[in-house]
Amino acid sequence: RIMDLITASPQECLMIGNDPVTDMAAVKKKILTFFVSNKKGQPIPPEADFSGKFSDLEKLLHLPKKS
Repeated sequence: RIMDLITASPQECLMIGNDPVTDMAAVKKKILTFFVSNKKGQPIPPEADFSGKFSDLEKLLHLPKKS
């Protein structure tokens, strides 16, 4: 629904979330996914394209460090 509102294609999107069922459903729409692992030992859904902590996401997106 959001993709329609901003007229974006699945290839232009990245789903970031920590719910293995709800958030990883984006895979069905061919959207890349980043699973945020909040809990130590939390299993990573096999369908997640990327996973890690928020710091890993910052690196993936090449975000500058906050001052």
